[in-house]
Amino acid sequence: KYRGIEQSDAFLAIASERYTHLPETEFYLGDFCHAGLPPAEYGLASGSLNYHSGEPDFIYNTISRLFNTSCIAFGFNLLSQIEPGGILVAYDAENVLQYCRTLSPNVVLHDNYFEGDFTIWMYR
Repeated sequence: KYRGIEQSDAFLAIASERYTHLPETEFYLGDFCHAGLPPAEYGLASGSLNYHSGEPDFIYNTISRLFNTSCIAFGFNLLSQIEPGGILVAYDAENVLQYCRTLSPNVVLHDNYFEGDFTIWMYR
């Protein structure tokens, strides 16, 4: 079963058009940071955590929240390099990794696939 949540109407329309024909595939309009999310075996946040937020601990609160809804694992990617002055935020992979290890002893960092991008998987 796949459930996706998207806050952009345009992206949601494209995803729905391409994938709702698949069995047990659902898409919802909303903000994953504030929506009530049901438990899932796996959670994945791809490209969605790098935007500026007024919340000082946004990244850590969001990682914790999404990990807590994931029964087996939660994965996410972040940027470690950005163009200055834009709407994106860069993160230090080691700092984020250390935080993730406070939530789970089984955390894997992948940072050798694309310069300026890293992925972390947190397992139960």
